[in-house]
Amino acid sequence: MNQNIEHAIRANKLEGSLKEKCGELMKIEGNMRGELLMSNFNYLKEKEGDDAVEKMEKLLKEYGYPLEFPKIKTLGWYKDGYCGVILFLLKEDFSWKEEDFVNMGEGITKYSFIVTKILLRYLVSLEFFLKSAPNLWYKHLDFGELEVGEFNKNKKYVVLKVKDYDIHPLTCLYQKGYYKGLFRYIIKEKNITVEEESCIYKGDSFHSYKIKWY
Repeated sequence: MNQNIEHAIRANKLEGSLKEKCGELMKIEGNMRGELLMSNFNYLKEKEGDDAVEKMEKLLKEYGYPLEFPKIKTLGWYKDGYCGVILFLLKEDFSWKEEDFVNMGEGITKYSFIVTKILLRYLVSLEFFLKSAPNLWYKHLDFGELEVGEFNKNKKYVVLKVKDYDIHPLTCLYQKGYYKGLFRYIIKEKNITVEEESCIYKGDSFHSYKIKWY
């Protein structure tokens, strides 16, 4: 068989599998605020430029889920499957590695409503934030649940539990970075680590993240 034909067949199979995967992600029940989508696009623009944003918009349109960055409404509701699709395409079409998704999660906090409108404006304490965290979750997502599992101020750690949130394994890396970035604005410590202690993709019933600082 002609080599060019082989490449074309392989490309068609790959495209088909990508479309199928994106379709499965978009079937997931649940919605998120447009502010979260905007943060993702803002970070992509900052990291890789306008061309990367245009490429992502083109890919989303090709796979049947058009989304234009300038037209995203901050308080609008969008299928959370978009988050999974964007992360998936960053891995498959942009060749991002694990650390890139952690960095993205951390990097988007600078665009986050929670950071810009609440943490920076009111300089809230850690205790106040942890008390408010479950409600803040519901303001941004209409599914899933965030709980404070443990909090030890003397030993300097918090454990956050994320329940009923099943999008894609890449979201684990993304959230790991997000909590690291978020806590930088709360506790003002230079050294913060985040470890995922349990994960539904490893057989656990929920996700949990241990945030430590020193």
